[in-house]
Amino acid sequence: MKKVVINYSYFKLILNFITSIILISLGVYLLFEVNYKLTEYRTMMKDLLLFFIAISLIISYGKIFYKNLKNLNNKITLSELGIEVNGIFYNWNDISFPKMIVKKEFVGKNNLLHDFDYLSFNSQQKKIEVKIDDYQTNKEKLIGYLKISWINFLKFTTILIV
Repeated sequence: MKKVVINYSYFKLILNFITSIILISLGVYLLFEVNYKLTEYRTMMKDLLLFFIAISLIISYGKIFYKNLKNLNNKITLSELGIEVNGIFYNWNDISFPKMIVKKEFVGKNNLLHDFDYLSFNSQQKKIEVKIDDYQTNKEKLIGYLKISWINFLKFTTILIV
């Protein structure tokens, strides 16, 4: 094993893109439905509410769409030299305590408690945590890749020392 590359989940990206585009389109549609002629108090309040709903849909899902565009090229690379997370390389010499952890987070509008898997390690007094649920892997595979990469690193450094 020279290098293992774990890409960001394209299924999640596509699903988030489609959802964002639909809700942004709904916001634009509602924005065009607003009557900008303020004649009656009742219609004025309804149109004002419709305007704020449209703007909030466009802004909030526009941010999500932009965030997903930034995640498009995210990946985790494991090798005998170290771990690369989203373009930032961490050498095995600087990494301590690489492990998989589970965090409980509240999700959705009902605030349901859900478990998420994270790759966690310390590197030069910084704690790095990467949510692996967003990548094309699972906890067991990533643990195996970590072990193999660490063993290859030990073999690689032993060859250099001898």
